[in-house]
Amino acid sequence: MKIIISGAVSNDSDYMEKFEYAEYKLRQKCPEAKVFNPAAYCDNLIKRRVIDSEKLSDKNIWLTCMLYCLTFFADATHIYYINDEYHSDGQHIEWHVAKHMGLEEIK
Repeated sequence: MKIIISGAVSNDSDYMEKFEYAEYKLRQKCPEAKVFNPAAYCDNLIKRRVIDSEKLSDKNIWLTCMLYCLTFFADATHIYYINDEYHSDGQHIEWHVAKHMGLEEIK
């Protein structure tokens, strides 16, 4: 079982805490699963300068992170949505990809 976490990042200043909490809860609920936290993954890419946030515009950082993270959908089996009041274009894209790939939603 491979689970992807999906949620708002750009419009939510508390996104990292929400993603970390979701990852923690999923690891408790499904200890045998591999859980992919895209917020932590992209943050790590920026810290390691794989994505150079000093050279790219905010839109290009967003797009680059989305493209990196969407590759993980290829072998994912499940998706978990962080549902809150924040609108997220990225989460909307991920919803369509998950639907197309036949990922099962974990609630």
